[in-house]
Amino acid sequence: MSKEETGGLNTPLSFMQFERIYLLTTMRTQRAMDECERVGFVPEICFSRIDESPHRSFCLSMLDILQTFVDTGADSCLILEDDVIFKDVHTEFDDKWDVLYLGGNFRPYPDFRPPEYLTKTTRRIFNAWTTHAVGYKAHVARWIVDNYDGATMYDTWLDLNLHKFNAVAVVPMVAEQLPSFSTIWQREVDYSDTFKAGNDYLLNIK
Repeated sequence: MSKEETGGLNTPLSFMQFERIYLLTTMRTQRAMDECERVGFVPEICFSRIDESPHRSFCLSMLDILQTFVDTGADSCLILEDDVIFKDVHTEFDDKWDVLYLGGNFRPYPDFRPPEYLTKTTRRIFNAWTTHAVGYKAHVARWIVDNYDGATMYDTWLDLNLHKFNAVAVVPMVAEQLPSFSTIWQREVDYSDTFKAGNDYLLNIK
């Protein structure tokens, strides 16, 4: 989706910044489309790759989308998962990023490198999980396509390599995940407390 196609509507953030917006979906396509339209844009639908392993299906599907993006020649993209929910907050940021997290799990763990303050609404991050709403610049997507092994869980692999790029998180977080059945983990999941803790943690970094 081009910048012009977003229509410049009053959304929680400037989705116009992303030249392509992709939605990875398995079973919540209409719900996710309704959520995206609610905040003013229509993403390109990408159905998950069929595989006997839900984990491998997800990882290879992410790789497929990144390859599709690289092939377009566009400069930036946003990849969403179909359980994404957008918060009613307004967050501003510039385009000085390589990877952009609109939400995520930023809780500290052993060997975790603390985020750094950039602006009132952005933090430089070196570790993060969850990939339900992440922006990529073309050179990063190309590097991932060339280097991702396809076996390690994608968000874990990205976390291990995030320090190589100018990774930024927006704060307050704009995107969270709907408590629902996870096709990856094959069970009901609710990350609400994780997102709240991550958001509070980022807000307290000065």
